[in-house]
Amino acid sequence: MWKVAEEKITVTFNINNSILPTSDGEEDPSLREKVEEQEPELSTPNFMVEVIKNAGKKALFLDCHYPEDEVEQEEEDDSDIFSISEVSFQSIGESAWKNTNYTLNTNSLGWALYNYLMDFVAAGGVDNTFAGELVELSTAWGAPGIHCFSQRSQKFCQEPVEQTRC
Repeated sequence: MWKVAEEKITVTFNINNSILPTSDGEEDPSLREKVEEQEPELSTPNFMVEVIKNAGKKALFLDCHYPEDEVEQEEEDDSDIFSISEVSFQSIGESAWKNTNYTLNTNSLGWALYNYLMDFVAAGGVDNTFAGELVELSTAWGAPGIHCFSQRSQKFCQEPVEQTRC
């Protein structure tokens, strides 16, 4: 969370299910050791940007994600490495989402309004630099968890199954 002028900006994210698929699901067992020696796979978590203006009673929520084809683009490219997928407003202090809170998919927005929203969050510090640092943080933070999950899954699958009769 940080403040910019009279705006309070909060970004939340979750690294679960944030690893991009790297193959078509087929795995060559002979490559398993090589894969473990490689750099960790990129973690590209969806993230939520919450903006509260002037200690208002409503907050703007922007649900953001990393399109698969944008994540590994060159730094020199001016295109955004993340996208806004949904926009909504919610009253401050509401813990549960209400059916009266309308969410709009950004595919329904005109390009001018979408670009305005991207410029708006960039002015608040949520830009390509921030998004790149979020990928680095979540990759570093998630790599041990992914490795542990893989080991636990392998161990679990190798354990014999007890069969009981009723």
